Amino acid sequence: RGSLYAVYTLLEDYVGCRWWSAKASDIPAKPNLAINNNNYRHTPPFLCRDTFYKPVLMQNPEFSVKLKLNGHFEPISEEYGGHYSILGFVHTFYQLLPPDVYAKDHPEWYALINGQRMFDKAQLCLSNEEMKKELIRNAFKWIDENPSAGMISISQNDCLFPCQCEKCRKIAEEEGSESGTLIRFVNSIAEEIEKKYPNFLVETLAYMHTRKAPLHVKPRDNVIIRLCSIECDFGSPLNSIPNASFYKDLQDWKAISKHLYVWDYVVNYGNLMLSQPNWHVLAPNVRLFADNNVVGLFEQGDGYNNDAGFSHMKIWVLAHLMWNPKLDIQKLMHEFAPGYYG
Repeated sequence: RGSLYAVYTLLEDYVGCRWWSAKASDIPAKPNLAINNNNYRHTPPFLCRDTFYKPVLMQNPEFSVKLKLNGHFEPISEEYGGHYSILGFVHTFYQLLPPDVYAKDHPEWYALINGQRMFDKAQLCLSNEEMKKELIRNAFKWIDENPSAGMISISQNDCLFPCQCEKCRKIAEEEGSESGTLIRFVNSIAEEIEKKYPNFLVETLAYMHTRKAPLHVKPRDNVIIRLCSIECDFGSPLNSIPNASFYKDLQDWKAISKHLYVWDYVVNYGNLMLSQPNWHVLAPNVRLFADNNVVGLFEQGDGYNNDAGFSHMKIWVLAHLMWNPKLDIQKLMHEFAPGYYG
């Protein structure tokens, strides 16, 4: 992968090649080529760089390599350097313990909400030891089938409703956040996984009710925290006053996490066909992540439409910023717009 990136950097920065999309490029004709700087070195701040846009979503792997994207949704073969993948990807509680399989015999494994066990759009009872044993067994089935993945998601469902049972509430109160219950649970699973797969990582979310960092427990060294910015004001930088609570959460997780990822949102889900007017915050936010020890960045764009909302330019600009956050976004935009759109 590093060798390919070096070649594409040479062709792009020194020869003038431009790959605007999987179908559009500018390749100059140069009968003679002289390279003056043969000692260029660069290490990107993010190990994992991912854009959730349809033109690169599970397709066009060669184009993804040219943009130096290497995340879960870039299906890059080993021939082209491979990519990061996460078993289950995200929201895996019900994937690992589907209610239609377990709820009838083990309702106590699922969240207690207002005195009732919920089996739909809620969480698990994270203090239940028998549930945890079965989840660990199922997680090992995933890992045993794909040990080279290197990473598994043990993460909450895409909803609220954490368990309100006495044990779960007590932990959340001790930790000052629902994340305390989650991290204690994930830590115990990661400890078991480490015994058999010492280099395997366990990823979980700091999302909605778990976004606030816990007061006492710290993620184990083999646990990745993926902090999500979903509640933020995306017309303002993420370190500005309107986003002060998220910025504090970023600082708090940074202080206790060895591996910190971010799930950021760069698209208008209220109307995907309209352009999201957030160009002015993209570069400041990417720099903010790089300056705060974030090592994996997932920029969630429009994964449904090929051409909505200047998606091709967003992919290109974000990929370049994730590779080098110091780049001038205005120069990138003014280069891409005539190069691709004409």
